[in-house]
Amino acid sequence: MIEAWGEDVNQEKFIKAIEFGSKQAYKIVKEIMNSKQQEKQEIGTKSEASDEITSDSITKELEKIENKFHEAAYSKLYETFTDYTHDKRSRDEAISQIRNSVINSMLKNENKQEINITS
Repeated sequence: MIEAWGEDVNQEKFIKAIEFGSKQAYKIVKEIMNSKQQEKQEIGTKSEASDEITSDSITKELEKIENKFHEAAYSKLYETFTDYTHDKRSRDEAISQIRNSVINSMLKNENKQEINITS
């Protein structure tokens, strides 16, 4: 779900903005994967054919991240969206707290164990 906060936002411009953001996110993920691969080569590990960066490997990694997020946040978000005592502002604040909590948790887990981007 995407929520636009602007009034009178042209749908075509909004869609172009979403597409632009998606392309930029793809570039960031690809750059992260490139740096991981470069790091492996600098350490002296042989690069295998399976380590090749492709859109499929990026998609798989994004799916892994999405699954981890889903596991960490789904029940909390469900509780927030079904709590009818929330008004728009308090619901947005609760969602922001959940987001921050999940991101911090995922970052802590990433520091504890390295995520293998190329698998």
